[in-house]
Amino acid sequence: MKRVGLMLGLMLVVAEAVFAEEKPKEEASLEDIWKKADVRVGALIKLSALFEDPSGQSDNNYVFRVDDVFLNISGSFGKDFKFLVQPHYSQYLPGGGTVDGADMWIEYTKFPIKFRLGKTQYPAALSSFTPASRLDFTTRPKSFEAALPQGRDIGLMLYYDAIETKVSERETKLRFYTMVSNGKKPRAGTAMGEGLMYTFRAEFSVKQALSLGASYLKNYQAHELGEIQTLGYGNVDHLRYSTCDIMLYLGKFRLGGEFIHGRIEDAGTPFYFEGYYFLAFYRLHENAEFGIRHEVWDRNLNEHYRTDELTIGVNLFFNPKNPYSAMLQTNYRKLREGIATGNDTNALQILLQILF
Repeated sequence: MKRVGLMLGLMLVVAEAVFAEEKPKEEASLEDIWKKADVRVGALIKLSALFEDPSGQSDNNYVFRVDDVFLNISGSFGKDFKFLVQPHYSQYLPGGGTVDGADMWIEYTKFPIKFRLGKTQYPAALSSFTPASRLDFTTRPKSFEAALPQGRDIGLMLYYDAIETKVSERETKLRFYTMVSNGKKPRAGTAMGEGLMYTFRAEFSVKQALSLGASYLKNYQAHELGEIQTLGYGNVDHLRYSTCDIMLYLGKFRLGGEFIHGRIEDAGTPFYFEGYYFLAFYRLHENAEFGIRHEVWDRNLNEHYRTDELTIGVNLFFNPKNPYSAMLQTNYRKLREGIATGNDTNALQILLQILF
């Protein structure tokens, strides 16, 4: 009996020691992941000098300016959540400027259909969906910048990769986006609310070979919900448009373009607008490329109020492995408005971009 009692006592001592070792391991596995966050801080700085001929210069064009400064605070938490907060500064007057918030969103990435909630660039035309840090010219195409609602909106965006594979060792992807957001703000002075904007975009891409995209947007703003201003035409009920874009990579050449066609119902009288641009880039050297873009923008197809713009540019890369991280852009632009009293505008813009 003594031996049995001794063995039982020894077993209890061993069991207590084993469980004492396992308990911290269990507690470690149950550690609160919400207390862990990966935070990164970076910035995008765009500084420019603009030179225009006297005939086209306006009171809002100044020689040197701070185009944009974005502070990028990004990271992840809770294992499957990502976030981005972008305080933004832009100069609009000599010696002054404005500070606001650009992107401010939280994204959940665990499920195949991922969602992003907050303020972000809505997934529509390629020219409006492309981040400021990845622009090949100093300015966006005029038609897409003028025709569409503000570049960012507050709402819920979903996206899903229907295809994600490799073709000839190139990353190949088919992605769908959709977003419901606030849309354009109502006219100043109205007490009524704003309608919703619906956007959809599909993209197919083979890395460094081909990209195709198409989008559709409907900005619904009925009178009973308030009224908005679009393109300066006053009371607008509906704005809807569709776009398609393509980009080809052929050795040192990069060729592409985008087409937009839309309809506006202004005080019950609908009219249509459309525009397109073509661009081509040639890589002169690992540190330099030459580009050209021609754009045609017709605000009203009935009246044929057209704008033609030709842009010629040279981009110099200080870091060829990551060209957009440090680049100097020089663009010459010739703008012609399709009105009898309009004058051609010739402008030279030099822009320095630093991204880190």
